[in-house]
Amino acid sequence: MKKVLFITAIIITNYFATAQTIDSVKQLIIAKKLTEAKTEIDLILAKPENSKNADAWYFKGYIYNLLSKDTSFTIPLTNVKAVAFNAFVTCLSIKPNHKWIVKDNFTPLVDIYQSFFTDAKYNYATLQYDIALNDFINAEKVGQFLYQQKVCKPNYCFIKTDTNLLYNIAATATKAHKEYEAMQYYAKLADAKLNDPQYLYIYHTLVDYYIGIKDEIACRKYLKIGAKLFPYDNYWVQAEMDIMKASKLNDALIKEFDEKIKATPNNYDLYVAYCKELLRILFQTETKPIDYEAIVTHTDKQLQICATLQKTGIVTELLSSQFYYKCAINATDSSTKNTLLQKALPYTTTVFEYYNTKQNINNYELDVLKNVTTMLITIYNLTHNETESKNYTTQLDEINKKVPIYQKPKKTK
Repeated sequence: MKKVLFITAIIITNYFATAQTIDSVKQLIIAKKLTEAKTEIDLILAKPENSKNADAWYFKGYIYNLLSKDTSFTIPLTNVKAVAFNAFVTCLSIKPNHKWIVKDNFTPLVDIYQSFFTDAKYNYATLQYDIALNDFINAEKVGQFLYQQKVCKPNYCFIKTDTNLLYNIAATATKAHKEYEAMQYYAKLADAKLNDPQYLYIYHTLVDYYIGIKDEIACRKYLKIGAKLFPYDNYWVQAEMDIMKASKLNDALIKEFDEKIKATPNNYDLYVAYCKELLRILFQTETKPIDYEAIVTHTDKQLQICATLQKTGIVTELLSSQFYYKCAINATDSSTKNTLLQKALPYTTTVFEYYNTKQNINNYELDVLKNVTTMLITIYNLTHNETESKNYTTQLDEINKKVPIYQKPKKTK
């Protein structure tokens, strides 16, 4: 009995000792002696018997939050805010309805959230992307905790998916050259299945990223979500082909294309993607395909079908010019070479005339124009037409002086 009374007496003594010490912390806060208050609260919580004292953790959060606004404080302010947040979280884990936090409607935690967000915007604006990224991530962490606590203020409530904040994190990670981190936050946005057109590029970005790192499961996941939300976007056809290209050999790839075309025989975008892929297999692989001649015949056929489906533009003409021209360059027989050059000529001329007469030409179009002009010079050289060769050489000199619409000419001194 005496032993029980003795233990009880110790507990009571410790309780009142801690209470008196916390009262001294309060007085230091009132006196605005925050450094001393920090030292005192840290000493209190260093004692194992105080590790479950919710009030002590509350005051640690309160003091550190105030210190985070003091620019003369020597500890990095981001770390001080993080300590404050973690202290409040610990307080609520011990006493979920802590009177001071609940009565104040989580105001100190909301203040930490807003401070992280404000600092993040400043650091981003001043090109300190690594620091800004850390601040945005901390803001999102605090925001998610406040959402779980169902915190609402007069003008807003914290929500599960803060699209603005998630976008800021992803964009900042990209600026900081942290692609992996950026994709994690783009994925959070995509998982929310946002169907506003402004978010379309997010699905494109994720699919391209996962194709690049050969993660077919993740790639198909976001392709499926994106295609369902934006079914009329032509990107999905090409993306599907890129996935196939990354995971299959040439013969398997051609077979799968043929099966898809059989299922949708009038899909112009699919034919364009197929023809581009066939040209890649023929001319951009390290070694010449064993069945080169068979693929050439097959490509010729697909280009003809593609031409019948084309309603506007000159995509088929461009692909046909590249196809016949490169086949001609590869041909070893002079007669075959000449026949193929003659086949390439009308397509190449059409593309040249289309872009050379275009008023506002962009960078891509200007590159195409330069390439086809060079092709025409080569065609006329190989067919011994010196006059036309000189003509297009002169044209190329003029084309090289063109400036694309989104580039300003350099000022001359």
